[in-house]
Parts: sequence; structure tokens; C-alpha cells
Amino acid sequence: MRICVLTADMNHGGASLLALDLSRGLARRGHEVAFVCSGHRPQASRQDGFDVRVLDLPSHHPMFHYLNASLILRFRRVLAQMNPDIIHVHNINLQTFSLGSLFLSRQYPMAWTLHDLWAVCMAGWPDPHDCRKMIQKCRGCTRWPKALVKANRLLKRSVYSLSGFTVVTPSQWLAGVFRESSLSSKAAHIIPNGVDTSRFTPEASSCRPGTADSKVKTILFCGGRRLDGRSPAQRKGWDYLVESLKILAKKRKDLHLLYTGDPLNLPGRFPVRVTFTGMIDHEQMHRYYHAADVFVLPTLADNSPLTVLEAMACKTPVVATTVGGIPEIVQHGHTGL
Repeated sequence: MRICVLTADMNHGGASLLALDLSRGLARRGHEVAFVCSGHRPQASRQDGFDVRVLDLPSHHPMFHYLNASLILRFRRVLAQMNPDIIHVHNINLQTFSLGSLFLSRQYPMAWTLHDLWAVCMAGWPDPHDCRKMIQKCRGCTRWPKALVKANRLLKRSVYSLSGFTVVTPSQWLAGVFRESSLSSKAAHIIPNGVDTSRFTPEASSCRPGTADSKVKTILFCGGRRLDGRSPAQRKGWDYLVESLKILAKKRKDLHLLYTGDPLNLPGRFPVRVTFTGMIDHEQMHRYYHAADVFVLPTLADNSPLTVLEAMACKTPVVATTVGGIPEIVQHGHTGL
């Protein structure tokens, strides 16, 4: 088959990693694959057996939440050259391909995998994080004016009804939110996220980054990459982790926090020793799961996080919050806490 995989940005979290892994896996199975995304450095290249096309995105504009005509026209030229049998859409917000790209499902078969709440909320993750107002048609939204909320719902509902895409989600939770939002009558199919178990394995690692003392108990936290000056670490529960470490540090003095991702400024008199690794190539992340005694994700909002699945595949114990689709992965008291 000829398959086009579309996502907003090559380096934007789990959605991009999944899109790249999917492209790689499909290419290895003999399919003709083109991975298309936006970026500030346009390129056309070939890697791991599939084509990569980065389409130039020189600026952002609020209108691009709904339609970026120039970007979609360039994407249509890629499609005309390839004539794909199907388009697999991933993360399309970030003011890139957005709603307008879904109309292409009238010309090509399309599957849209939802990775966050952008399909039902104006933001990928609402504020507050536990907001459920999309179930009540976003009445009383604390973030956007009433008129803008109404326009957003009208636009999305119209596009969804006029488009022919198939909806896929990795969690029952997100499928339920999409269904209850009343924005679309389309069914959401559940296909759980997966990880490469040839890379993320329970094999012991002799490498313990940041510490050579096996008696030290290492806690791994993935803070993520800064975008537009903002770190996703706050949404991932950094403040809760800090408070937890203060409690743990009173009981034991051998704790070490291994923080992967762009670092944050630590508060004064931080209770435990910290190693900031910076951003880690995903090909090397298994080493850090092996280095840890426990992986923590006290996230405020999430869907089906790859970090939890990767840690479990490496047999690293997991402690996470009961938000989003995490309880579908971590069975309390059985596969984690």
C-alpha cells in the first residue's frame, strides 16, 4: 500500500514518536510510506526506508487552528505526487494542518488517531486539566470567550460531519470523551499504543547514568522538551513530585532524581540530589529506564503515555496518577501503583 503519515511536528512528544515508529514499521513490511510534517527547515529526504517531507511553516496565526491554506496546498501537491491509498493523521494542531486537512478525507481514505483533547477542546489540554466542560458543550469555559467557544464547536462539528475520516484512539477514556462531547456521531476505534520490545527490554543494564552507587535509589522523571519557552513538566506533575520528594527525604537520605528533558530551575534547598540529563535520543531511553529503581509520572493530564509503557517493558516499577487512560495501563497493585 501507499501510506501517507501526517503529523504537525517531527519533535512534538509521543504523537510524533508514534508516527515515526509507525512509518518505520510499515516501511519494513514493504509498504510505500511518506512521513509528512511541518517545520522551520523544509526538507525532502529518505530514512529507514521511507520518505520524509518537512513542509515550511514560517509563522503562526490563530486562524491556523482551523485553516492554513498555504500549508494544505503544499500538502496536496505531495499527495498528488504520491496518490496514497490512505492518509494516517496524528497530531495536526499547533496551528499547522489543523481542521482544514480533514476535508482531504473526501478525496483519500483517512484515519485520524487522537492523541490529546484538541478534537473536542480548543486547547490540546484544557485548563484546568481536569475540565469536563466539553461534555456540557463547553458551557462556562474559563479560558475562552463564550462567542469563540460557540464558533469553535460549530466549526468542528461542521468539519467532522462533512468529512469521511475514521477515528482511532489509544484509550477507552479518550474514545469516551470524544463520544460524549456530542461533536461527532463517528465511532472511535480503540488501538492501544505500543512500544518496540526489541529495544525496551527487561535486560539489566550495567550503565547507571548519574550515579555509580548501586545502593542509591534512583527515581526517574521525564520532564520533556520546552516549546515556546514552556516546559511540559508542570503538566506532568512536577510540583507534586517535589512535594513527594520532601516527604521521602525525611525518611531516607539515599535518593537520587534522574530528570530527562530540558531542565527546570530547582527551588532552594531541594530535598534530594538531582541529575539533569538534557534531552535524550529516544534510541537511548531504555538505558535510563534500566538505571532507575522506579519511574514516576504524577501527571495532571495524559492519554496513554509512552513513558509508562516503555518503563513497564523494561521492568522498571511505575508510580503514576489515575488520570486519562493511565488506569487502563497501570493496574493498581498488580502492574504498578
